[in-house]
Amino acid sequence: MRERNNMITLHPSNWLYNASVIGFINSVEKVEKEVDIKQSMKNTGEVIFELQLFSELNVKGRYFDENKDNRVSSIYRNAIYRNYLTTEDEKKLFYDFVKTLDKVNQKGSCDFCNNGYFLANEDIERINNSQRSDKKFLNRITNFNFVHNQDLGPAPEKFPNSYWNYNHGIKICHLCSFLEIHHHLAITRLTGLSQVFVNVPSFRLMYDLNKLVKELYGNSTDEENKKVREILATTIIEYVRKMQNVLGVWTSMNIEIVHKYKIKNDKGKLEDRIEFFSLPSNVIRIISDRSVSNILSDLAEFKVLNIVLDEKYSFLTELGYKLLREGSKDYNNRNEKLISSILYQWKNQNNLTLTANKLLKLYSLIDDKLKGN
Repeated sequence: MRERNNMITLHPSNWLYNASVIGFINSVEKVEKEVDIKQSMKNTGEVIFELQLFSELNVKGRYFDENKDNRVSSIYRNAIYRNYLTTEDEKKLFYDFVKTLDKVNQKGSCDFCNNGYFLANEDIERINNSQRSDKKFLNRITNFNFVHNQDLGPAPEKFPNSYWNYNHGIKICHLCSFLEIHHHLAITRLTGLSQVFVNVPSFRLMYDLNKLVKELYGNSTDEENKKVREILATTIIEYVRKMQNVLGVWTSMNIEIVHKYKIKNDKGKLEDRIEFFSLPSNVIRIISDRSVSNILSDLAEFKVLNIVLDEKYSFLTELGYKLLREGSKDYNNRNEKLISSILYQWKNQNNLTLTANKLLKLYSLIDDKLKGN
């Protein structure tokens, strides 16, 4: 992050920080609708916006409105951030804290954003002096632990958390401490206790891809049957197809999906687990080709998609020729068991010759792509 002429620039970092920034961007769109923060997301990956934005935030409406539909997040006694604000006095401090973020200046280190934006000493002293408790709010939130995240944050001083190399806390600046309480707004909750977030070294691309994930899989009933890598691949395919765009330079960089879920341990208690899945850059380069993505999207066959993801492209021709043979037979003489083992969609089963030609066309496109044509 860096500050210039009352503007602040945020650069992608670790997945939790990235989700926090995207979550904040989503929240601004929901509450401060007159602020078009999407225009601040640059093609080069960073996001730039005016520091004045913080002083203009509708703090009460965002975090404490009694109408849950109007609220971005309940910070006070929230299940995820239950220790972030512990008293009614701290709720008042939170108002002052947020409104003062428009004066943050780079000072010290932050393990989240690598630069660190803290309030000025006089503002820290003023806010601290207005609090009666010895456990000062601003001091507590500059050490990342379960104060910021009940699931991922380590316990302070004791019981180190394995997510953070067994440290009981890592340094976090005032700005990141505020942004982090928005990370859940960027994560797509699947059915059950599973959640996913697409992480890319570009905030604009992250914004688009995670928005698509919510559209495709948010509140769905069957996505648990799909592998996480299939969710990532399908999202990339639909991005290229729907956005009429290409990934460009990002195809050679890491695009991963963060999978957060709960699993029972040996004692029968639920534990949080996080896994990271990514696709090889050459696979991303193929599925992000517009012609390839159009066919994959049109077919909507996960068996075909997995052939491409496994890079077993010759199988496409094998399946294509099998379907051509079946398509040339009389309807009553077709091997329905073979057809159903290849195709899931009824529209494809009912148009074997057309489907076979699409598979052969898909192989031809991929082969040309591999040859550099």
